[in-house]
Formats: sequence, C-alpha cells, structure tokens
Amino acid sequence: MKLSAARVGVLIWVLIYGGLFVLAIGLALREVHGLLAGSVSIGGLAALAVGAALIWYRSRLLLRSAPPPTVDASAPNP
Repeated sequence: MKLSAARVGVLIWVLIYGGLFVLAIGLALREVHGLLAGSVSIGGLAALAVGAALIWYRSRLLLRSAPPPTVDASAPNP
C-alpha cells in the first residue's frame, strides 16, 4: 500500500490524538476496574507510539520524494 505524505500526516494525528484520548479513558477507569484500565491504557500508548513512529517514517518519505539538488556549473556566480 502506497501512502502519500498527506495521508501519512492525517494518520499521524489521528493515532496521536486517538491514543491520548484512549489513554485518558484508561486512566479514568483505574478506580472502576484495574485490569480493564491497564488494557485500555496500553492500547492508547500503543497507538501513540505508532503515531510517533510514523512521524519518523514521514520524514524519510519526504526525503525520498525530493529530487536531488542540481548545480549548474555554467551559470555565473553573483
């Protein structure tokens, strides 16, 4: 599956904010059910970690898609 940089950017923010939201729900569940709270919190942290890893992936994606700089030796220097 080929993703553009814009789609990866949207996916990054969805995972980061979704992970933070799920983590907050997990922390709120601590008083009600400890095991469920831990499971939900781990899921939120996993989504947050994937979003953070995609930031690195997007930076590499942009570097690969940029054309290499060219130097025109025949142009006069100002």
